[in-house]
Amino acid sequence: MPSATPVVSATATTLASEGPLVIDALIAWPNPNPSVLSLKLQGPAERVEIRLYTPAWILAARWEAGPYGLGWNRFKLGTDWSQALAQGIYYIQVRAYRGSVVSSSVTNKLYLLR
Repeated sequence: MPSATPVVSATATTLASEGPLVIDALIAWPNPNPSVLSLKLQGPAERVEIRLYTPAWILAARWEAGPYGLGWNRFKLGTDWSQALAQGIYYIQVRAYRGSVVSSSVTNKLYLLR
């Protein structure tokens, strides 16, 4: 008579959630005056690098965060990150890292109003 006890195999597999290191989307919200960045990843990242640039592409701020998983992830900018910045358009650029692999960067605009 067959046993009703399930048999568990210890075979190593690659998880379907380990997708390519690609950033599908980057959204700053609310916009203007964002407090959160949302980014959508096709696969997990050990860390992300976030850079904020002026309209002249001068680096105004830089953050690192992670790890982040597959799908939508949030990075909280907080409330005081923009106090030293002038009103206007800025560019936010994000890159993801997994080991020695680096994703292509994704850039979006954000607006600061006073």
